[in-house]
Amino acid sequence: MNTALIVKYKIWFVALLVVINNTYAFELNNKVSGKFDAGGIELYLECYGSKSPSIIVQSGFNGYGSEGEWGAVIDVISQKNRICIYDRAHMGKSDKLSKINTINDTSIRLRTLLKNANIKAPYIMVGHSYGAYPVRAYNNLYPEDVIGILLIDPSQYGQWSNRIAKWKPKTETYTKSQETDRLEELSYWHDPMKNFGLYDLKANEKIIKEASDFQDTPFVLLWAKNGVWTPGIDRGKNPVWTRMKDMYLKAIEDMNKLSSNMKIEFSNTTEHNIYYHEPEIVIEQLNYLLSN
Repeated sequence: MNTALIVKYKIWFVALLVVINNTYAFELNNKVSGKFDAGGIELYLECYGSKSPSIIVQSGFNGYGSEGEWGAVIDVISQKNRICIYDRAHMGKSDKLSKINTINDTSIRLRTLLKNANIKAPYIMVGHSYGAYPVRAYNNLYPEDVIGILLIDPSQYGQWSNRIAKWKPKTETYTKSQETDRLEELSYWHDPMKNFGLYDLKANEKIIKEASDFQDTPFVLLWAKNGVWTPGIDRGKNPVWTRMKDMYLKAIEDMNKLSSNMKIEFSNTTEHNIYYHEPEIVIEQLNYLLSN
């Protein structure tokens, strides 16, 4: 190999080392990872990037941030802004709970967690699926912290109370399968120890019902393709289905009025975890909120 070629390869190798070292330094300087006190309990938190506002992600009912599905979104967004994922109490790498709790408890712990990790407001709050519940609770308690909201294929507010209200066992008779469904839904409603987050669903529904809306906070409602169910013709043959349909449509109508500064988008994927299956549309919506 001639001398000129050797020199060329040495220069290329040194340049590669510089890039690797700079990337490593960027991650060291801009990554927060570990468990932090959240008020008598330690929660697991990961943050990437440094620029404010910080984006805080709330996972779904049985989900948690350390599952690792947000990687593609994090890789892009962290180059511009800080983005944080975390595990709520009793989930993932966070400490377990010894008693039932509410979404207000979740919000208080989250605020303490972010303070102790030195992740300062303002925040853009992101909620996937049932994560929409703690997002609204946090916004209700600390509206001064929140400058943008993204809900990804969210649970409809009031969905748990609606599941119970659709049943009228005192005046109706149900099939065996219907009765099995009814008793299962009632068990979660009456016994919070049966759900993964030890949530008091009754208390959570009351909190949501009394919570303020998002007012003029920039708000994006991102549904999966076909995520908003369009019910068929109501022929009055199944009163349980009819009641659930009516309550569902009312819940969606109410969600569309949560902010005077909102937009509604649909993904191309029919998958519920849009951030994993179609991260580019989540990135697009986050960039929209950051620009506002």
